[in-house]
Amino acid sequence: MVMVGEAETAIVPGTQTTALCERCGKNPVEWQCQVCRKAVCTQCVRVTDKGVFCLDHVPTTETQTTAPATSGGEGIKSAIYTLLVLEIGVGVFYFLSTVFMGTGTDIPGNVFGLKDLLKAFQGMFLLVLGGIGLVIAVLVIAYFATRRKQ
Repeated sequence: MVMVGEAETAIVPGTQTTALCERCGKNPVEWQCQVCRKAVCTQCVRVTDKGVFCLDHVPTTETQTTAPATSGGEGIKSAIYTLLVLEIGVGVFYFLSTVFMGTGTDIPGNVFGLKDLLKAFQGMFLLVLGGIGLVIAVLVIAYFATRRKQ
């Protein structure tokens, strides 16, 4: 005789036996509960990220305490501030490049190729400034639209 949990099955040479679920007694055993060690079938088992459990011992899903979710307006407001800082930074680079280009003198320290590099990036600075400005405008409209709904 072989014991599987509390189920007892007889082994006869040349035959194959299947233990039945200790919970429902209907289906063949395929799993074992981590808590009570019962041999259970696929109908009476729950496999979780914490292990294998019978239906009697499945851990309850506890709600984790997290920071309260910010409303959509707060997320948009944060994005607007971030993009404004980025806009100011790119604007400073554009301003410096135009100042160095307009002076007609060499850049302090006589850095080789920096003047050519700034000339090449002037168009990109304008494009980035315009793109960020457009995104900021859309976000401001979205921010005021969400405030009106609340």
